[in-house]
Amino acid sequence: MADARQDERQPEVKVALLGVPGAGKASILQGIADRVAGAGVRVGEVEGGRVVRTTFLWPQPLADGSRLKVRLFALSGSPHYNAASELVMARCDGIVFVADAAGERAVQAREALQAMVSNAQRHKMDLASLPVAMQYHRTDLQPGFNAEEMDAWLGIAPGTMPRFATSARNGTDPAAAVAWVLTELARRHDGAGATNGA
Repeated sequence: MADARQDERQPEVKVALLGVPGAGKASILQGIADRVAGAGVRVGEVEGGRVVRTTFLWPQPLADGSRLKVRLFALSGSPHYNAASELVMARCDGIVFVADAAGERAVQAREALQAMVSNAQRHKMDLASLPVAMQYHRTDLQPGFNAEEMDAWLGIAPGTMPRFATSARNGTDPAAAVAWVLTELARRHDGAGATNGA
């Protein structure tokens, strides 16, 4: 962990894993925590679900030599209240929307995506200004899965957000979408620093 001198100039970001209940968000978060120097995972119980979180330093240094302190949150299970989703989403700097690739769960994915957009509007969050990635998880269990068709069905216009199709079993990196969001946040931080220093 960083010492106090590093913490003074360490930018901090919050990233939320949102999406369909049972899509694998908690296991994705756990996998990231395990890979990043054994970062601990904390779990908070909410009625019908759990808020899972971890904190770690993004390994890629920023232009000023500091590193991003990342707070990664996921909502697991099916909480009875929308407030749990809003809490995870509040003041986040980036989002990964996780949907199970199973076709029979497409309606749930669309409902969860609409809920995310509604929550953002209610809290005056501009999703267009945040790095947001789409992750279709467990594609290895769905032969013939077509991400472009699923995007269209969900109402996601081509080119509006990066898409990642991942597998829990065949070596596809389930952390790739989170890595993209963090790389984009680091790029924006470096760009802001260059602008402020000019």
